[in-house]
Amino acid sequence: MNTHKHLLPRTLVAVFLLCLASPLWAASLTVEPGRNSIAITDQLNVNVTLKDGNTNDEPNFAVLRDDFDILNINRRVQSISVNGRSESSIIWQLALAPKRRGDIIIPSLEAAGILSEPVTITVTNAPDSPADTDAETFLQVTADKNSAYVQEQVLVSAKLYSKYNWTGRELGNFELDNALVEAVSEDEYVTTINGTEHLVYEVVFAFYPQKSGTLHIPPLQYAAQLRSGGRSLMSFSSGPVRRGRSQPIDIKVKPIPAASGADTWLPAQDIKLTQHFSHDPETLVAGEPVTRRVTIEAKGLLPTQLPPIEFGDIEGFSSYKDKAQTDQQRSDTGVSSTRTETLALVPNAAGRTTLPPVELRWFNTQTGEFETATLPALEVNATLPSTPGKAVNVAQEPETSGGSGKVTVVHRAPMWLIITQAVTGLLLLIVASLYFFVPKKRKSKTVPAGAPSDKALWKQVKRSAADQHWPQLRQDLLQWASVHWNTSVKGLDQLARLAQNPEIAEQLHELDKANYSAQNHSFDPGKLLPALQKLRVDKRDGKTQPLAPLYPTGNP
Repeated sequence: MNTHKHLLPRTLVAVFLLCLASPLWAASLTVEPGRNSIAITDQLNVNVTLKDGNTNDEPNFAVLRDDFDILNINRRVQSISVNGRSESSIIWQLALAPKRRGDIIIPSLEAAGILSEPVTITVTNAPDSPADTDAETFLQVTADKNSAYVQEQVLVSAKLYSKYNWTGRELGNFELDNALVEAVSEDEYVTTINGTEHLVYEVVFAFYPQKSGTLHIPPLQYAAQLRSGGRSLMSFSSGPVRRGRSQPIDIKVKPIPAASGADTWLPAQDIKLTQHFSHDPETLVAGEPVTRRVTIEAKGLLPTQLPPIEFGDIEGFSSYKDKAQTDQQRSDTGVSSTRTETLALVPNAAGRTTLPPVELRWFNTQTGEFETATLPALEVNATLPSTPGKAVNVAQEPETSGGSGKVTVVHRAPMWLIITQAVTGLLLLIVASLYFFVPKKRKSKTVPAGAPSDKALWKQVKRSAADQHWPQLRQDLLQWASVHWNTSVKGLDQLARLAQNPEIAEQLHELDKANYSAQNHSFDPGKLLPALQKLRVDKRDGKTQPLAPLYPTGNP
């Protein structure tokens, strides 16, 4: 009997937590292309991920054949632990070749009864062939524009080409005193040049020049270790290291136009203002707060460039402004940022009031003209606190002796609340009864077959380090990092950015030197592995890593 007394509260708590968490456990299907814009001669890598679905479920990829040739499909199962709960994902990695130019839509795919969002891919003409097409490897760096305004986004694409496969490749760093640099995307794919297939490693950078004049982008260095024993992309053993550099680029940077005046300078491709209220503005209640959220959506700007929103004083309302929230999305088309301002509004009295418009002046880099994003004035209505159809008792005199003229309003509980509470109580009783009287079997926890574990991959990392097999260690680290961060990690530079640790970044750089350079190196796995092990322990203990700096001084 005592056991049942202890089990009942636990059961009720479990049911309550299940009700809260169930929306978070819903399965999802996402389609993530490596790039949103490709040439007709390029191959497109697409990851299709089904989270918390049945391992027997698979999308119908045949719907892609109208616009793409499906060159390859790889399927893998991945399992991670999030807050003590195991989450499994099935990931299909597709290699696609476009059949036509123009905007091609990857339609909604379906698996486990879930639909993905459609994705648009822009397919352009094949670019002019690079000058060094006869070389085994070469690097091409191009900018999307020859001139820009101060603080305007300039996208610079660095493409490393190779006729043969490689065991590793790395690009150098852009270090400029007069520009901010952000790496916004990276991808690896195959393209065809003059009838010959080339492996391509592409990194796209966003440059933000900080002063007018000439922005000199210096040559970018690269190193690639080719696979030996073959003259195709299918050879496997390690071979020679190839090094080189790109050509420099000059960008003309124009000063901020005088017409900007005292307004915040916002050179963007697009800016929009949106708002959301926690309650219908037509049904506000005097004395009760309503939350107004206004969001700036900007394409081509960093979050730090977005100004605070000025709401001004609103007659008849008390207002309380919360701390702004910012976010950014990176892709091969650049940076898109948001800034959300939250304002709590409390009507001081009943009646109609007009909220003033919200305006933000910005410079359209596509048209070269100033524009104004606007939320128009909005009329809201507040009523006295009451419940329609219910008895309301109003005391004209206060019960205290202060003489404040306070009005006390007494409400009966609404019928919907009474019914909801009764149904909830009945459901809890049914669940408790089932728990006590239905025979229970212990459920075994299953792990998707073939899913590489963090522990197994970490053992392989330590084994490669002990053998001092640096190329193998590099590959093992990338596999382990992909599972640890639940994302595809393709290079040590990306691993360093995810780790957010200068010591780890330094040792990974030394590992690259050990792999690609004949010069002396100071790589010591005894320094790298303990630092990475700390990341594993922090993840196991639920500790979060600090946010990455907005403007890193190391690798962009």
